[in-house]
Amino acid sequence: FEKATTALRECVRVCTRGGKVLASVMSLWGSCHRDLEAVLQLPPSDNRKITATGDLIPEYLTEVKHRCHMFRSQELKELAANAGLQVVALAAANYLSVAWDEQLSTIEDESEQWRELVRMEIEASSEPGCLDAGTHIILVGRK
Repeated sequence: FEKATTALRECVRVCTRGGKVLASVMSLWGSCHRDLEAVLQLPPSDNRKITATGDLIPEYLTEVKHRCHMFRSQELKELAANAGLQVVALAAANYLSVAWDEQLSTIEDESEQWRELVRMEIEASSEPGCLDAGTHIILVGRK
């Protein structure tokens, strides 16, 4: 948790000048969107701690099995800048399709519907208003 900047700086350090660093982090709001039913089962005081910090840890939720920090896009931009990266691109992962697994399982991978979904996902995922709404945020940074 507290070593995120150090970890990203190490990635930058071993990257060649002008090279790119790719990172994927969990998105706070996208994860809440995907798991809203479970989120709403939490006591509001626990949920407020998690959403205020982005930290999913036993101190905030005793039954947590997956310790992680969930990011907001602005926080990821700041982390990249502090590590010496110029942000080339940010995108949300599965912005449109996050809650549609069952329905999407009926679409064939090579169908016109599938190709249209992929096109829309790519276009929507980099819109500023969508960056925090996928389950992950993808960063492309240049050294």
